[in-house]
Amino acid sequence: MIEIQNPNAIPGSYSPFARGRRSVVRWCVLALVMISAAGGCSRKADKWVQRRPPLFRGSGTVTFDGVAVEGAVVSFASLQQNLTAVGLTDAQGRFVLKTFAPDDGAVAGEHRVRITKIEATGYDKEGNPLGQVNRLPEQYADESGKLQATVETKQGNVFRFDLTSGKPSAQ
Repeated sequence: MIEIQNPNAIPGSYSPFARGRRSVVRWCVLALVMISAAGGCSRKADKWVQRRPPLFRGSGTVTFDGVAVEGAVVSFASLQQNLTAVGLTDAQGRFVLKTFAPDDGAVAGEHRVRITKIEATGYDKEGNPLGQVNRLPEQYADESGKLQATVETKQGNVFRFDLTSGKPSAQ
């Protein structure tokens, strides 16, 4: 068999059309198989998704001594089920809870709430953190259950956490 070279082809480059009609047919068949396989990805949810408990939207705000806290992680650990929902506060201290997917919420019931704001204490030459510190008092990060919340079976559970430093106020 004589192979016809494309005079406009760049030396060392590969074109599926350089080998003739059979190669083009193979590429088309391969493309059809891949498109068919991708179409199967949009089928109904698998058994793990179907077994998930119902979730209810939850959001809120976090302030510390009256100032919105940005970059705090808010976690809601269910006391009835082995699930935790988390949210990250924005510049206004707002968060939205996520359990499996963004903004899907939390399971209904009582939750132990933990709020932390972890920051690096410094960085080495490669940019790796040397250590970390929680910028909020530890009483809001511990597992003692000082912060609790109830997620109800309605949409729009809104929570407000007004954290304080616990310093004595001037009289």
